[in-house]
Amino acid sequence: MKNSLFISIFFICSYFCNGQGWQSLSNFNDARDEATSFVINNKMYVFGGSPGTPNQMNDLWEYNTLTDVWTQKAPCPCDARTQAVAFTLNNKGYIATGYNQDQNQFYNDFWEYDPTLNNWTQKASLVGAAARLGAVAFVINNRAYVGGGITTGGVLTDDLWEYDASLNYWLPRDTCSSIGRWAASFVLGDKAYVGLGRLTGGVPNNTSFYSYDQLSNTWSQIADFTGGARTGTVSFSYSGQGYVGWGDEGTGTNAEEFYTYDTISNGWQYAFSFPFAGPRRNAVSNVVNGVAYMGLSTGSDFWSYTFSITGTNEIENNKSIEVYPNPGNGRITVKCNYNIMSVEIFNLLGEKIYSTFNFKQQTSEIIDLSSSPKGIYFVKIYDGYKTHTENIVIQ
Repeated sequence: MKNSLFISIFFICSYFCNGQGWQSLSNFNDARDEATSFVINNKMYVFGGSPGTPNQMNDLWEYNTLTDVWTQKAPCPCDARTQAVAFTLNNKGYIATGYNQDQNQFYNDFWEYDPTLNNWTQKASLVGAAARLGAVAFVINNRAYVGGGITTGGVLTDDLWEYDASLNYWLPRDTCSSIGRWAASFVLGDKAYVGLGRLTGGVPNNTSFYSYDQLSNTWSQIADFTGGARTGTVSFSYSGQGYVGWGDEGTGTNAEEFYTYDTISNGWQYAFSFPFAGPRRNAVSNVVNGVAYMGLSTGSDFWSYTFSITGTNEIENNKSIEVYPNPGNGRITVKCNYNIMSVEIFNLLGEKIYSTFNFKQQTSEIIDLSSSPKGIYFVKIYDGYKTHTENIVIQ
């Protein structure tokens, strides 16, 4: 009975959610520009930012993605600020850097939030790193990184710092002169991808993107972003691909388009647009259980974006692939009627758990994921020209 109910719910969801879809959610407490956010389990936390009056805050709000409810939590005992960075390690949230306009104060302090105790603890500041605003932050294999941004006098910083939570210690890493202020960043596997933002002047003027390899501690240039120069975008990873959207185009308007980056083809493609009034810059965004959540900035509205869930898909010229059974117990069959170069499978964290190459025409392959935890996985298929992704459910 439980399996039948689950399958019924799955296919009902597949029917109504098929295609890419936006949903309006409960509004935030107020408009909140230049805030930052992190995710712990099914909850997204929004810290600081500016509601307009006063110019900056140090409060923390929890959004429950299961109940669509906002709850105020303990404020950080740090100075109020905007343009901080945030990330999650070991089920705890962290915020660092930022700027207080009233005091004209840049920050390099660092704070840890424990959701179980609902309290904050000050951790090791970025000693040796300049206080800054508009930096980027990302996490690779349980190590956090903070870099870029601007400091006093509008000086652009190009450094990168790695945080080891077990030692409460920051380690300098390789620099990259093309990390702009208010840049975009996302993580795929063992690499982070950083680009866009402002390198000089007061308008977006950077379309370049670089990858940071954690293992070799090196930066490499990748394909330029094809959506035009932007700053203050939202960015996240999903199903083995990176997404960048919204942001200030420097023309008096904010972009509504989202683009996706594929590592195999080293290329950007248009993904989808925000079809409602109010594309924005300096918003917050995170992915929770395969759904993207984003919003705020100069408004209080908050949105989710649900990616498509499909079974069999036409790629081009009636060339089809099948991934079945779906849902299943983890033993899946991938079948195709043409040559494809690779099949890769990722979990919800973007970690690659399986890959195979040179998949031949008119063949099928059984892939055993039965030892993997139950949940949603993403099968990424590349034919040498374009990439397609299938969502599968392991019960």
